[in-house]
Amino acid sequence: LAAASRGVVGGVRVRATDVRSSWDAACDRVDRALRKKTASASRRVPAPRVLVAELGVVYAAAGTADFARREVLPAVAYLRGLGLGRRGTQLDEESRVRFCLYAEPRLLGALTEAERAELDGFFDPILRDDPDDAATLHVRETAWYANVKARAKFIKIRAMLAAPFAIAVFLDFDSRPCTPRFAHQLADHARRGSSSIIRGGTGTAADGVARSSFDVALTNKYDGQAADPAKHYALEHNSACVVLNTTSPATRALLATWLEAFALFNEDRARHRSTPSLPPMTRDQPALMVALRRTAEDDRLSDVFRHVDLPATAFCRSKISRSVSCDAGCEVVHKPQKHDLALKIFVVGAPRTGADVVARMLTATRGGLKMGPRCCGGDDHSGGAFSAARLVDAVLSERHKKRR
Repeated sequence: LAAASRGVVGGVRVRATDVRSSWDAACDRVDRALRKKTASASRRVPAPRVLVAELGVVYAAAGTADFARREVLPAVAYLRGLGLGRRGTQLDEESRVRFCLYAEPRLLGALTEAERAELDGFFDPILRDDPDDAATLHVRETAWYANVKARAKFIKIRAMLAAPFAIAVFLDFDSRPCTPRFAHQLADHARRGSSSIIRGGTGTAADGVARSSFDVALTNKYDGQAADPAKHYALEHNSACVVLNTTSPATRALLATWLEAFALFNEDRARHRSTPSLPPMTRDQPALMVALRRTAEDDRLSDVFRHVDLPATAFCRSKISRSVSCDAGCEVVHKPQKHDLALKIFVVGAPRTGADVVARMLTATRGGLKMGPRCCGGDDHSGGAFSAARLVDAVLSERHKKRR
């Protein structure tokens, strides 16, 4: 339930939102199921992963080769433009950030040799999801797992569990960094986050000293989201940018609970859906909301759960930030192609002046016109050659139609 009012601040349209709760009956059922599981058995916290670096960035990919060509490869081209990656030149060796891709084997196997070489030359390492993993075999045999959008969310959470970095920054492919040092900046926000929310809601340790370490750092989904834990975890958090302290048992417990909650949401949806045509749950944020509450309230963890809310000026999103643009000082922007006015294409024209043709050409790119946010004072956009090729193809296609 939300009541929203709109206004203009500093020339940028913003939304002030008063959200009471995202929690519904399905959340109650999943929460009860998780409580029963933890009450009947000792909590199993996943073992730590073998770490390859102190700080790194993790991406997840699932589905078909078309997804890799539409999202993964353009993102790699953009990040290379920032001087990042395996052979990046922007950062010195000491501060270099490694990038990990966690992907379905079927997606990687469908790529051309040149495309795989492009990924191998950027990511270090590339981890393959194990379809025979005994821990998730029961999930993979369910009907909802065949839905590629639902499966992609499951793989996303698996990617965070497999992150081989002590501090891991997870990004969706529609979240674009603005600076080469974005991972360091987000990690710094997480380490010194003064808005920590821990069990009991005091924001301090037992001795009254404010916490400086963290387990997970996220952004609130809504502007004005309450800081009180009882209300805070009845609201969703955005999961397109997540900073994780993977060395913490509480973090690993959260991720395992999140993975289980997502599967339970889909099982619950299959049992309670009102129509057979209702698709599986493809949003991971309700499951994250339930998992956050379960972890924060679990007194069997050896330490309190330390959750930090990232500033809306660091990871910029349309619901909570005044501007979604690298030019405004953001460190990472969410869906810049949708929300950054500098990247929008406007077609204005009277009838019979070609506006409809341009609109059809843009539609013909099928999302391939990928332009990243400007960085570091430069004027180039990522994926420029890729975008130009798609647009030229669309122009030639329109000309061919006219000749016929």
